[in-house]
Amino acid sequence: AGGELAFSPFQKASWLRGQQLTLSWLTRYVSRQFIDNTSDLSNVIPSYTFTDLRLVYRRNGHFFKNLTGTLWVQNLFDRQYSSNGWSYRYQVDRQTTLDRGYYPQAGRNVLLGLEIGF
Repeated sequence: AGGELAFSPFQKASWLRGQQLTLSWLTRYVSRQFIDNTSDLSNVIPSYTFTDLRLVYRRNGHFFKNLTGTLWVQNLFDRQYSSNGWSYRYQVDRQTTLDRGYYPQAGRNVLLGLEIGF
């Protein structure tokens, strides 16, 4: 599940004609996932939630059609989670062993973007 709350605080301000600032709060929730098709509860990736914060500034220009700058802070609260994993079952001396591995995701990170339209 996911949701986004976006707010444009100066949308109707006459002094910002041709400009727009949008602040967005994005949250995603992923429920627990089985690593394989056995439905074994000891072989799951736990559920996780993470939040992003995005600021987008758009401006119409004289030398260009538009200019858009983006600042995106991903995983705002530096949540540690894995979105994928692997498992391997095998038997040794009639005892089943389960090896698991997880793919951790990036902690807090920042993405800057600039788009120029002609």
